[in-house]
Amino acid sequence: MATLQNAQYAAVGGDKRLYRKGIYISNAVQGYLINKKTADKYHITNIAQFKDANIAKLFDTNGNGKADLIGCNPGWGCETAINNHLNAYQLNTTVEHNQGNYTAMIADTITRYKEGKPIFYYTWAPYWVNAVLKPGKDIVWLQVPFSSFPQ
Repeated sequence: MATLQNAQYAAVGGDKRLYRKGIYISNAVQGYLINKKTADKYHITNIAQFKDANIAKLFDTNGNGKADLIGCNPGWGCETAINNHLNAYQLNTTVEHNQGNYTAMIADTITRYKEGKPIFYYTWAPYWVNAVLKPGKDIVWLQVPFSSFPQ
């Protein structure tokens, strides 16, 4: 089972109340993406590059000087993962984790992309957004400097 869901699984009774067997989805992935045009122009391949305030400002949508990361709904497992990463990779001073209704935020992200503006968001695959913003063509996955999982 995915690490992000362990707390929710335990909260509803875990193995004492639920049954799980086998793999439900294989080859799933989750992480951070930016638009390919900006990635290529500024040679951005790793989220650690967002420590550089000049890189972060490219993705600032509200004028506060920080990159605006489209994150997860409050309470979702990915919220914990993102907040952990921002701490572990020392990005809290240059990246802001924007939370709310994920579907609405992704719709706005797609609009920004269509307007030619830089985008920075967290997602997973399989998920429908990857059919609209195509990895390798429209967007690129960012590497992380090292693995870090919430405790």
